[in-house]
Amino acid sequence: MSITKINNIFHLSNTDMSYLIKIMPNGQLEQLYFGPTLALKEDDFSLLEHSEGKAAGTVKYAKNSSFTLADKHQECALYGTTAFQEASLEVTVHDTPHYLELKYLDYDTQKEKLSYSGPHVRLNDDAEILSLRLEDAGLQLQVTLEYVFFKKGKNISKRVLINNNGQHDIVLTRALSSTFWLEDANDYQAYHFSGAWISERQLKKYPLQQGSFKVESLTGTSSHQHNPFVAIAKKETTFDTGMCYGANLVYSGNFIQQIDVNEWNQARLMSGISPYTFSWQLKPNENFATPQTVLSFSQDGLNGLAQENADFISEHIISPFWTKRERPIVLNSWETYVFDFDENKLLTLAKEAVALGIECFVVDDGWFAKRNNDRSSLGDWYPNPEKFPNGLQVFAQKIHQMGLQFGLWFEPEMVNEDTELYRKHPDWIVEPPQGRHSYGRGQLVLDFTNPAVVENIFEQMSRIIDETQLDYLKWDMNRNLTEVYSNYLAKNGIRQGEFFHRYVQGVYQLYEKLLERYPNLLIEGCASGGGRFDLGILYYSPQIWVSDNTDAIARLDIQENTALAYPITCLSNHVSQVPNGQIQRITPLETRFNVAIFGILGYELDLLSLDEHSKNIIKQQITLYKNLRHDIMTGRFYQVLKRPNQHIWALQSPQIILVGYFSILADINQSTSKTFTLPFVDSQTTYDIVDNQTVSGSLLKYRGMPVPIALNGTNQETAALVGDFQSKLLLLRKH
Repeated sequence: MSITKINNIFHLSNTDMSYLIKIMPNGQLEQLYFGPTLALKEDDFSLLEHSEGKAAGTVKYAKNSSFTLADKHQECALYGTTAFQEASLEVTVHDTPHYLELKYLDYDTQKEKLSYSGPHVRLNDDAEILSLRLEDAGLQLQVTLEYVFFKKGKNISKRVLINNNGQHDIVLTRALSSTFWLEDANDYQAYHFSGAWISERQLKKYPLQQGSFKVESLTGTSSHQHNPFVAIAKKETTFDTGMCYGANLVYSGNFIQQIDVNEWNQARLMSGISPYTFSWQLKPNENFATPQTVLSFSQDGLNGLAQENADFISEHIISPFWTKRERPIVLNSWETYVFDFDENKLLTLAKEAVALGIECFVVDDGWFAKRNNDRSSLGDWYPNPEKFPNGLQVFAQKIHQMGLQFGLWFEPEMVNEDTELYRKHPDWIVEPPQGRHSYGRGQLVLDFTNPAVVENIFEQMSRIIDETQLDYLKWDMNRNLTEVYSNYLAKNGIRQGEFFHRYVQGVYQLYEKLLERYPNLLIEGCASGGGRFDLGILYYSPQIWVSDNTDAIARLDIQENTALAYPITCLSNHVSQVPNGQIQRITPLETRFNVAIFGILGYELDLLSLDEHSKNIIKQQITLYKNLRHDIMTGRFYQVLKRPNQHIWALQSPQIILVGYFSILADINQSTSKTFTLPFVDSQTTYDIVDNQTVSGSLLKYRGMPVPIALNGTNQETAALVGDFQSKLLLLRKH
């Protein structure tokens, strides 16, 4: 692993990756390469330095020069100085746009000088840092491009730090985190997640062609509609073959991922805070740091990219305390009682949970103040005296005495008008100074740009956490940010254009205050389901509620797509009621579990209404999950096959392979000789399967296993799959 500079070329490399940056003739920086490790010799650097001529139809950078930026891979993309795509960094001075001239100054590799505020890539002894300092001399603006990579892994993170060393205020109007370039854009297509509430992270493909394509959130969160992760892959890429690249932002607010393809068939991906809702004033001697973008690649198809992402997130984003730690199996009270519960009802349900092997009992919405529906009490975080006449402390003690962990639901960022908090602090609400304002779920948003608001909510939550000795906290967020205006910012002379970024910083501040006081508290992220599923939240919450849609069939797409960008060890999956509460589909209990086992298992259904047969099935499911939990937490997830009516997943750990086969609708014409292969297995290994049978790795890898036989009208005695929404798990153990 090294950082070398030979002439005007920087080479960042480890055992798996190289990244090349060139100082161009005008002093700006150019990205030359990101991909598999290069074993460069001295003559190679001379070749990389070589650059002659000017692309046709372009503007000269200077009067007596043939140099132009038009077709150069600018590492920090600037607009207007012979390049005419949107910039990654723009500033104004006295409301006048300034055309930046960022020239290379020097570099630094010292980790000790780094500082972070908010979520970031976690450093360790294996980390290497390169900081490249640039300066606009006329404006006395210093810009540092920071790169972080590790001893192994096909990943590198990038961010930009901007320092105003001049005498005048400047305003940042664009401050993106990363620029990444590819040649031969037409050979690639972009992958991105689109969707909606209860339909998050639907994988879409977009062929790259001249023009611009962007994925963006303006909701105040990373959103249900889009996600900060995008991928670019060769068009022929499969699950297991092909070159592909990924980019993900360590951020939870409004973001943009934009791909521009120019007339030379060069693709440029820019990642960062959405400029549509962003501006930031820098007074003399002030600075601003963008969130980090994590770039990754794999030559081994989408599964290879998914595993690079999963490994990096597990090792460098998620808290080391939680990254491989087994998480408790929860029972959440919501689908059993909604708001209609009291202490006795909950204790009865908890006793049933203990009998089935549940490990953590979570009381969802409705436990606080006067909360009997979703129109009151948010912001007043004290126990509902009618539901808990003996106090929440006594109730929590009873839960703990059963051997269960105890969890509670919070929605810290929200407030209802019918609360003590609203009546006492109406100026703490995000709303315009005059005129109408929008409502979402009957609630308003607290102004988390105001430190006093964050402190108030922290103190309220801390009292409950201390009182109950809380083990698990579900942090929800159930509405978008609309008509944003902050009384706090106005009173302090801060631009309203800074609101969205400062709001996200306030959310991170509350997370940090909680985890500083309660370092072992398990906080599960949630935002009406998967509306804030991003690396920023994963830095604090090691697991996130994937979607409010718990239907097993809908979850197939949601979970497998999410696994392209995030490890399955952060996917919170619950076996829920049927008919499903979101889409009213009825699926077998077996299938609901078989989908949920690929992640963090939980239950959210009325155990008291189940017959003994169903309870016994759940008890067996929980036993199986506990036996496999370590393998799930440490294994690698693969998509093996995806067809309109069929999904096959696999998880491989050092000791086992767990295969999930899912059939959506009954197929009476399915061949009884159909097989599926597991390309990732070691052909030299032998595996044990049921009934003391063994199977060779070579058979699994090249010929394949038979798929479960579906009912075809004549094989009632041998069919393994009967009816719609069927599934089977196959467990293989190393012999």
